[in-house]
Amino acid sequence: MAETPSKSQRKRPGAERDRAFPTAQGRPPSARPSGASELPCWLRGAPTVKVEGFTLALALTPLRRALGLTGVALLPDGWGLVLAPCASVHTLTLRCAIDVVFADQAGAVLQIYADVPPRRLRAARGAAFCVECRAGEARRLVASGGCREIARALKRERFERDVLSRVQR
Repeated sequence: MAETPSKSQRKRPGAERDRAFPTAQGRPPSARPSGASELPCWLRGAPTVKVEGFTLALALTPLRRALGLTGVALLPDGWGLVLAPCASVHTLTLRCAIDVVFADQAGAVLQIYADVPPRRLRAARGAAFCVECRAGEARRLVASGGCREIARALKRERFERDVLSRVQR
């Protein structure tokens, strides 16, 4: 009769794969913090815009804006979230610090909040949209003129949505 291995002798499923394919950070995929490699499921189907090395998900519906980055442990490099319309944000349900950029309808930057920790509230009077990105990346986005590109993309997205709703009626 074969003996069953003790708990310390048993191998975790996928352990060989993790050692064979390490990630860029040198940690196996199972050791990454949750949310480090992908956005939440409610943002996966959202339209995106690519701006100067950033991929930004557009949260244009009330549900996507309300859920935002809820529960994200670490935002992937080069990813962010555009909330429109939006003049204030909170980080109550986040588990990491983020940068927040507020801009008007033309894409002119009104306020930049760097390294906003969890459980905080930030606002900017007159803001039409805001961009939430990984801590330390807001300056790069603003320096590349990304907010003006985002404003143009939002206008296109709203126009397409309005035209499609009229055609479907």
